[in-house]
Amino acid sequence: MNENQTIEADIVECIQRDFPEDSVQDILTKILAASSSQRIQRCIAFAARGHRSHLDYLCQLARIDYRDVIMAAEYDR
Repeated sequence: MNENQTIEADIVECIQRDFPEDSVQDILTKILAASSSQRIQRCIAFAARGHRSHLDYLCQLARIDYRDVIMAAEYDR
């Protein structure tokens, strides 16, 4: 990760809780690359619910239309 970019503690804790320890750094880097918005980063982390393929999808989606990422994380369907 770039030293000028940080991820909020609750996002890091979510990733550490939901994903294997050896993938945490890679996932945090991927989330930072997907969005500089802490809200979108948080939505990606919490909506992925420990599923790497879903996290990858959400990171791609954040670059296309971040509103879909917000919908996935913040609203019940």
